[in-house]
Amino acid sequence: VNEEVAKLRRRLMELISLVQEVERNVEAVRNAKDERVREIRNAVEMMIARLDTQLKNKLITLMGQKTSLTQETELLESLLQEVEHQGASCFWKKWCQGRIYTLRSCSKSELISKSSEILMMFQQVHRKPMASFVTTPVPPDFTSELVPSYDSATFVLENFSTLRQRADPVYSPPLQVSGLCWRLKVYPDGNGVVR
Repeated sequence: VNEEVAKLRRRLMELISLVQEVERNVEAVRNAKDERVREIRNAVEMMIARLDTQLKNKLITLMGQKTSLTQETELLESLLQEVEHQGASCFWKKWCQGRIYTLRSCSKSELISKSSEILMMFQQVHRKPMASFVTTPVPPDFTSELVPSYDSATFVLENFSTLRQRADPVYSPPLQVSGLCWRLKVYPDGNGVVR
């Protein structure tokens, strides 16, 4: 009986040891999973940072376009307001580096005498063609690191009839996409059997 009790105790110790080993293994698996989660989070955070950089660059371009258009709009609105409200004071302005400065008030006779100069000022406004204000749209697309951009190539089979009689597969030239090399394997006879 004592011998059997000793065997049972050894068996119990072995089982306890195995349970502890399984627990260590469980902990190692959980730690490995946590490490992968940290890697994924780090990768996602880096992707988000790169997306933010792309957004920042796009917004800088758009804000530059908007500022340029707004400055020209304000300049023209100011000029139009002066023309529409000429009344007691003359709208004679000096055009200087894209800005309008009032020189002085003038009478209607002075306005008539200065009309050629005023018309020249209007012509200066029109010298800058409207085409120069046309902005290039910034595409709303962002580079995806999860879904690679679409790429394509054309593969033409020359002498198809001859290739079909041979029944050998034909390989396309390589297409490099997102660090991968793709080749198309075509069976001209259509049955997929190669001799």
